[in-house]
Amino acid sequence: MKRILPICVLIFTIGITGCNFFTGPDEPELTPASQAGADTFSCKVNGKVMVAEVEGIYFGPAPDALSVSYHHVRWPKLSVLGTKITSDNTVHDNVIFACDSILSPGTYRIKAGAFSSHRPSEKRYSKLIGDNFVTISHLDTAKRIIAGTFAFVVKDTSGNEVKITDGRFDATYMP
Repeated sequence: MKRILPICVLIFTIGITGCNFFTGPDEPELTPASQAGADTFSCKVNGKVMVAEVEGIYFGPAPDALSVSYHHVRWPKLSVLGTKITSDNTVHDNVIFACDSILSPGTYRIKAGAFSSHRPSEKRYSKLIGDNFVTISHLDTAKRIIAGTFAFVVKDTSGNEVKITDGRFDATYMP
């Protein structure tokens, strides 16, 4: 009887505190908004958080979780690619967008955007619909740092939509 009481108290305590010990890992959170060249990227894909990261061991070079290219001379253009690959390879998602005429912080129209998912089967959404914008909050061409937020909607050839919302990135870029 003395042993049953501590076990009951433990079970009661776990139930009251809402411990998620048995429910598995929590959903990831969006990366913090920053402007330091932290090389972070996250967004919501149809409401579910996606953080750019590549897990696992690769024979040869691993793919980059974040790739940012910005050219500010002659034809200013920005391209951002965030990739999520899990170690068991059950998730392989890409979010990419591009825009041009970016010379300073401000809000710009996204000219091209896409979402692709390669697991369990390949799906690609690449036709932009509606208002699609990126807001550049920080641009330092001397240190090659660019940061901002973005949102866009794309659809596939069948008309199925994917909404990319609450997007944010903070990166050092390749010229």
